Amino acid sequence: YFALVGAASKILSEQINSVEIVFFRNLIGLIIVLFALKKIHNFGVGGHFGLLVFRGVSGALGLLCFFYNIANIDLGTAFTFQKTSPIFIAIFSAILLKEKLNSLSWIAIFLGFAGILFIMQPNIDGLELNHIIGLLGGIFAGMAMTSVHKLRKYYSTAAIVLSFMVCGVAGVGIFFFF
Repeated sequence: YFALVGAASKILSEQINSVEIVFFRNLIGLIIVLFALKKIHNFGVGGHFGLLVFRGVSGALGLLCFFYNIANIDLGTAFTFQKTSPIFIAIFSAILLKEKLNSLSWIAIFLGFAGILFIMQPNIDGLELNHIIGLLGGIFAGMAMTSVHKLRKYYSTAAIVLSFMVCGVAGVGIFFFF
């Protein structure tokens, strides 16, 4: 399914820009989530609203970076950058959540970064914009997914997904408007 969405987005990006693709993707998702929420009455105990908004904004930014890359570089590389998020989840979990990573985890993180360097091929002239955006997409997605760890204690999955869709529509809608 994700590969199909990526391929469809690549084709669509020839006629509309990535901001519009992300906006309408989130709008359709928001409609589906709102329809599904009619049956759910428990959104959790609440609290940490700022973290909920942070998750929504960082997730929307990660998605925007991903769809930008789909439009501007080959699909394989765009998906590879998107798949860097677990590296950042591990790092953010160790730093922010004080989770202990064993030596094998740190080796995997190092190998992941080495793989990113092979893809980015940095040189004396610096990095390509598309590669920076791809890496930022992984970082934003990693931040969004790491925040879910704490949010699960206060909000239902439905509320967390809803925040992502609302921030995606509202935040990307601002870009879409301009």
